[in-house]
Amino acid sequence: MSSALSDPCLGFIALWASLASSDVNLLLIPEKAFKLDMILRLLEERLPERNHCVIVVSEGAGQDIFTEAIGGATDASGNAKFGDVGKWLSTEIGNHFKKTKSMPVTIKYIDPSYTIRSARANATDSVFAVSLAVSIYIHSLRM
Repeated sequence: MSSALSDPCLGFIALWASLASSDVNLLLIPEKAFKLDMILRLLEERLPERNHCVIVVSEGAGQDIFTEAIGGATDASGNAKFGDVGKWLSTEIGNHFKKTKSMPVTIKYIDPSYTIRSARANATDSVFAVSLAVSIYIHSLRM
């Protein structure tokens, strides 16, 4: 059951982390497709008013964008290979604002995957992991 928590096709962890931080302005998860123009419009509206926008991208989000490029490739374990939507998105956002010259934009791209996977779990992490597992189990019974 714990393998479901790390399934990159689920935005569960990104969702809960975003809710816990309360700093996230846009969350992109695999369960909901997105369009680049929608994100650019949001940024054009938000940045002049608030001067920042925090975007969290779940590992499996936006893979429909890379379907043709990757073509169903798998890793050695047989898991689907994913394109790096975070890097792609930061490049596209940067290019958009350079092209339109509507406002200067600084992008800070942070990929926490190594940091997250290399940190030693503590008691709070264990309790949180159990609560996530129980929640997934309960909700899977309703499906």
